[in-house]
Amino acid sequence: MFRKRLHALARCGLALPLLVPALLAGCAHQAELAVATPEPIAPPPARPELAPDLATIAPPPRGEDEAYRTINSALDPQSTMWHVRAALNVAAIGCRGPGDIGTVPAYNAMLTSKKALLAKVNTGVQAGFRAQGADGDAYMTKLYNYFAMPAAKPGFCAAAATIAPAAAAATPDAFPAFAQDALPALEAPFLAVFRQVDEYRLASAEWDRRYGPQADATRLAEAGAPMPAAPLPARETPSPSLPVRAPAALPTGTSASAGHYDLPRALSLHQGVTATASTSSVSVAPRLAYAEIGAVVAWQPVRRETLASR
Repeated sequence: MFRKRLHALARCGLALPLLVPALLAGCAHQAELAVATPEPIAPPPARPELAPDLATIAPPPRGEDEAYRTINSALDPQSTMWHVRAALNVAAIGCRGPGDIGTVPAYNAMLTSKKALLAKVNTGVQAGFRAQGADGDAYMTKLYNYFAMPAAKPGFCAAAATIAPAAAAATPDAFPAFAQDALPALEAPFLAVFRQVDEYRLASAEWDRRYGPQADATRLAEAGAPMPAAPLPARETPSPSLPVRAPAALPTGTSASAGHYDLPRALSLHQGVTATASTSSVSVAPRLAYAEIGAVVAWQPVRRETLASR
């Protein structure tokens, strides 16, 4: 019996050195799992931003060909020449950088060399306005203001500095074909601004979808998970300190246009609208948003000393 116990102890003693390393290895593995840390989550990228001078720009609609439909779209040859003259007119007034020194003399030279042609074009354009019952002054105001967009001014002035001398050099017979190529070049900076605004809107919407407040809801919707119910809006109750009274009825024979409800007068004070009391109608007089342009609306030659004094 004693010998059997010795043999059992001997067997345990021989196995013990083999068990100790295995136990220690298991403990070391558990220690590694305990100290492991998850990888940090990268913060979302910065939200796209739009330059302040582009914040109020509303790009025009696009056609089926994805091209913007602007005031310079789908013009006949006569109107195209007139729009080129209007664009260079705005450039002669508003472009005054070091690279624009030749724009004014080139514009004046164009008026001189194309005097008869432009007079004929002007007559045709005005006849078109009358035939359509359109306000020619309002249309030209809109056209001048289009080419005076501040956000597109650097590119527009650079294009005009190149096109104005070429317009002056073109012969009257070649000017119609020249205008067909010149107008898209003059308008290109404005189309670039419109694309920039549209690209920002797309990028901003995508950022909101991925990282904005609705990102979690968007992920749930894409995964097909049920959307959490939106909380019901709190019912608004009148303040107990302020009694609620029904609005008083207007006296018999009066209307909401009396007193402070005089809409034509309010418009005339705040929007430059002329009200006609006898007909109760409101007529809007065309105005120039940029006062400088009004100096040469009649496309008279521009004097450099006049520009220098401004």
